[in-house]
Amino acid sequence: MQFFRFSIIFLLLQTNGFSAEMFSDMECLNSNFDSTVEHKAMPFGLSKNIVTVSKSECLLTIAHSKLKFIKSHWTIDVCRGPVHIKKTSGAVEVLKREKGCLEGSSEYCKEVKKIETILQDDGLIFATGQKEDISNEHGKIYCSVLLLKRYLGDGIIFNRGSDYQGILLNGVNQKALNKVNSDESTPVEDGPAEF
Repeated sequence: MQFFRFSIIFLLLQTNGFSAEMFSDMECLNSNFDSTVEHKAMPFGLSKNIVTVSKSECLLTIAHSKLKFIKSHWTIDVCRGPVHIKKTSGAVEVLKREKGCLEGSSEYCKEVKKIETILQDDGLIFATGQKEDISNEHGKIYCSVLLLKRYLGDGIIFNRGSDYQGILLNGVNQKALNKVNSDESTPVEDGPAEF
């Protein structure tokens, strides 16, 4: 009986160890999900900040609402060039990436910084779960942040059907990036930007 209890505890520990394994680049890129993170906000916790991220393969849609009446909406396709953001505030405004992004140097860069801040401050900080698990809110937001960092910040245009490894989590691995570029003709623009 004592051996049986020890075996159950051992199995539970092993199962928890497997849940902490990081999702792969391909799991992130090919995933489809909807994630909503909300938290009480100023003044006095009477209103809510809400971040919604919807992902369907390459297409990311991010919506943010603050104080019930300040709303922002972006659509970003990480497989479509040129690198751009579709910002919706009544009409659709397209902001294209330039060669590099110096802090606040263009409308594009300002919008990238705004998206980054919202996803970090209202998404990652308040999302439940672990960042390594793409089936929970924190993992979904983290996957989105990684994809957007490579697309908006570094100018990497992903291709459907390609096999990516080590691009999202380990930074831009030059060897992997060169292989992707030579195999798939993925354009990469100069000058990595912050995201």
